[in-house]
Amino acid sequence: MTLEQIQLILTAVNMVGTGAVWLYVHLQGRRRVTEDRLRKMADDIDARLDGHGQRLAALEQARESEVNHDHLAELWQAFRQTQSLLSEIKGKQETFHDMLKELIRRQWEKP
Repeated sequence: MTLEQIQLILTAVNMVGTGAVWLYVHLQGRRRVTEDRLRKMADDIDARLDGHGQRLAALEQARESEVNHDHLAELWQAFRQTQSLLSEIKGKQETFHDMLKELIRRQWEKP
């Protein structure tokens, strides 16, 4: 082997080694970038899920405070009770009115 052949072989080995190192560094950089992207995506998903939880809690609270059939049934029952009480009061008032009119009539008819 001559000196030129050894230099050629060493140059080729050096080029292959440099290429291998470059490829390794490139792949490590891509892996790091990919991991950073995945970490950022996971953080974004966590933030979105936290927001969803808050929104769902607000919706459940709003749903609980809205009128439903049970509330309407209670309201209707209260209306019916009020209506029956008012009818009873009206009847008593009419009776009182009639009695008062009779008393006044008797008072005026006295000689």
